[in-house]
Amino acid sequence: MKVNVLAFASPLHPEREWRRRLEEALSSLREAGLKFEDVRVVTSRGVAAQATSAIVSGVKGTIGIILTGGTSKIAAMALKDCVKPLVLVALHEHNALPSALETTAMLRRELCPRLTFIEGESWAQGIAEYLRRASERRQQLKSKLALFGGAPTLGLNEAGFDDLNSKLGVKVVEEELKEMAAEMKRVRNEQVLKVATKLGCVEERVKEPIRLYLASKRILDREGYDGALYNCFSLLHELRTTPCLANSLLNDEGYVAVCEAEVQSTAASLIATKLLKAKFFISNISAVSSSEIILAHCTAPISMGRSVEFKDHFESGLPVSLDVELSKEPVTLFNLNKDLAELFVVKGAIVESRLNLERMCRTQVKVKVEGVSEVLRNVPGGHLVLVYGDRVEELTRIAEELNLSVRLYK
Repeated sequence: MKVNVLAFASPLHPEREWRRRLEEALSSLREAGLKFEDVRVVTSRGVAAQATSAIVSGVKGTIGIILTGGTSKIAAMALKDCVKPLVLVALHEHNALPSALETTAMLRRELCPRLTFIEGESWAQGIAEYLRRASERRQQLKSKLALFGGAPTLGLNEAGFDDLNSKLGVKVVEEELKEMAAEMKRVRNEQVLKVATKLGCVEERVKEPIRLYLASKRILDREGYDGALYNCFSLLHELRTTPCLANSLLNDEGYVAVCEAEVQSTAASLIATKLLKAKFFISNISAVSSSEIILAHCTAPISMGRSVEFKDHFESGLPVSLDVELSKEPVTLFNLNKDLAELFVVKGAIVESRLNLERMCRTQVKVKVEGVSEVLRNVPGGHLVLVYGDRVEELTRIAEELNLSVRLYK
């Protein structure tokens, strides 16, 4: 497996103090199956700039070896645009560890480096295994998604679709709503009736939402998309129907469908589908008590519930939204933060579903969570992605392999 390797040393430390340890480290990395070009030792800002320009693309990650103290700033400069994931390796001498910790702190927001040490006989093998797992994760997550309704307006410090692509390899391509409208007209009435019959509801109000679902599926399959992002309120205005049912049915069929076209929830939904292999419910945090959170939205996959009822959309009154009766069982709630650098994770348990509260989105669940006030102080936004079961350990491991920091509430 081919990687980039850079080493960092301060000119205050004579080369004789660290050269032997560097050669031993490089030998261990090669024995672990890692391949790399001649390693440049960066000792100044000027050399750091040269090293950055020499970084090779098409590799499986980057290893930065911190040999001495006094190197954190030049290491951060040289590594800030490196090929991810990034592993920092520190010696237990020459003040290398404090510099490695400083470098980690400087790069945490963008790269969240994995920090390891040269000790024992298996440290290099551990790095090689980590880079292999991380490469596999990133390949699994790699996706192409269709955007319907245009990109949402971004808030302060909020990642956009370009960030989603650069950080996680997820490409978003906008499709014109006029093409969607034309595709909906091409859907035959008998195709709509077949889906309606399967859903157990042949009322007139479900027919346009079903038509949107079938048209979406045609576009996704024709263009090779892995899923769809719906900027919902643009669709409500232009098409006069909701994408709630389309979201639900597409997710049930293994596509990734995301309401509101929100970037952070898109990333979390892809993690749920492609890495956890789980059905997911993107939910609003709609109300709280001292020990419970009420989550509500209109797009839960029907397969996640014991039953489903079709209701009018909460905000617009248009057809149709879903009230899915979710099971009373343990759940994990998670999402990425606004700049896609940190994964927020909390455990809970559904204690009640189908609450029938009028002034909320239609699928409603009451989730018991420890430390509600602390969770609310740190939650990364108004949405949480819900999956069944205790998936905390898996998500923690996934975050590490994607170079994300973790904020965990057990």
